[in-house]
Amino acid sequence: MAVDSQRLYREANILYWAMALLDLTYDYVDQCVANAKESPPFAIPRLRFVEAGLLIAHSYNDRAESTRSYGAKSGMIGMTYLTEEIIDGAFVKFIHNGNASPRWLSDPAANKVAEFLAFTQHVQYIKTGKQVYISDYQGSTKLLTDPQILTHPDVGAGMNLFGDGNVERGVELFEEQHNCSTNKYSRLSHTV
Repeated sequence: MAVDSQRLYREANILYWAMALLDLTYDYVDQCVANAKESPPFAIPRLRFVEAGLLIAHSYNDRAESTRSYGAKSGMIGMTYLTEEIIDGAFVKFIHNGNASPRWLSDPAANKVAEFLAFTQHVQYIKTGKQVYISDYQGSTKLLTDPQILTHPDVGAGMNLFGDGNVERGVELFEEQHNCSTNKYSRLSHTV
């Protein structure tokens, strides 16, 4: 159970870092829109990651003697759960962590979200000095869940900071795989 708890702590940590990176992106987008001479000719999708938290269930037994016979101690952690807000609607994988290109989707609204999420990767990549961006974007057209954070191999000095989905090679290949020239959201600013 300790391994499961560590894995879930790591998943929660990834989710919290992804929230911060997405907030960084929206702060940048909002600043670009505020400083623009005119409003963009397209709507900017407003997404967020699900609210989540770790739920730790403790065992409790007021008969300490009978508990000891089974090797358990009163008050020890029994189970750890990562609880997340429910996502309504169709579940979509917009961008996976093996490639920085958005997936082509048959739903036009989902395609717009995928294109915007590819733009968010670009902003994160540039704003973090080409070190970090969110990948494995999935969820609905309003709520996202279960992201991965990809980091350059220099980040963390070889430590696995963000789980098994941190495909470091993805950051090295980002500029080759990412095509911002056709992404309409890149017109928000000429500085990114």
